[in-house]
Amino acid sequence: MTGWCGSGGSDGCCPLSSLGVPTSAEVACIVAGGDVDVRDVSVAGRYVMTGGSMTIQGGSLELFDNAVASTLNNLDLVSGILQADSAPSAPPLTVTLEGTSTWTGGTIQGGGSGTLNSQVIVASGATLNLQGSDLASAPRLSAGTGLINRGTIDWS
Repeated sequence: MTGWCGSGGSDGCCPLSSLGVPTSAEVACIVAGGDVDVRDVSVAGRYVMTGGSMTIQGGSLELFDNAVASTLNNLDLVSGILQADSAPSAPPLTVTLEGTSTWTGGTIQGGGSGTLNSQVIVASGATLNLQGSDLASAPRLSAGTGLINRGTIDWS
């Protein structure tokens, strides 16, 4: 079950009230059994995943709100862009990866200012599998984005 809402509990989630693509003012809550597939489209908002998985292949997912931290479960970044933006004067935006994630291509990027404005955290107990040695298609982390390991990162 996947749905979005505009307000809710302390984590920004509320009972799933509608289906469709969230607007930038909404929080997408993906619960157990829900899967999100971002292909050849751009989606912006805030995401809180307590189960399921997310695949980004050829599209882009832009996360941009510090008020509700985004958590992605079982991310599969094949190609495309995972973008985490925060305002220049705000603390870095944090995206937490939980479960087992795989990053075989595509880019994780921030706002591109060169100063740290976003960070991706591999949570305690989580695993990020990095794959790829071909410079043309290997995973890329842009300037201004930090990768913080609190779990396991396996690069093959």
